[in-house]
Amino acid sequence: MNKSMTKIIEFGEKFSIVWQNTGVSQVGEVRNYTLDGNGYRPIPILLDDVQMNKIKMRFLVSTLNDNGPKIVVSADFMKIPVRLREAGIWHEVGHIVYEHLLSDEFLDQSQLKASRQMAIKKGIVLPMELEADCFAILQSGKESIIELLTYLMNTRSPDKKLELNELGKRELEIRITAIRTRKCTRRRTQTRVKII
Repeated sequence: MNKSMTKIIEFGEKFSIVWQNTGVSQVGEVRNYTLDGNGYRPIPILLDDVQMNKIKMRFLVSTLNDNGPKIVVSADFMKIPVRLREAGIWHEVGHIVYEHLLSDEFLDQSQLKASRQMAIKKGIVLPMELEADCFAILQSGKESIIELLTYLMNTRSPDKKLELNELGKRELEIRITAIRTRKCTRRRTQTRVKII
């Protein structure tokens, strides 16, 4: 391989959300622009109720596979106001940007859920959730995130397992309190990607 053919592309901290109304599974994408403004890398936003039901998530989740990161949303998520949807998307982008998906701390969603529940019982939330909230605040503002979390809390359906429902509400309350009292600053991220 000739080193002179290797080009380093640097991605900055400029992002945008582009919604698509194509009637197919990709309903949008997040674009992370290069520092020189000549390109971007997309993060697809996919509508997939089957996957969301399988992992027992109501609205959205970020995932990673061999093709890179993606954000999976439900049909119910697509029905909420755009401003709230975008607050949720920014939270998931925070998980992607800060590489929470690459963490070996949790092997799968069930381990992550168990850790989240244990933290909530202690009156705290996982640091990665607060970090993703901060990223979202820097993109869309505190009020949008608080409004989204309040919406999520108020639309939780009564669960047969009342304890799980109450834990979910408690986590949202803790996050809202943290958002109101916390000052968020941008954390430095890896911005170089080698393209050959």
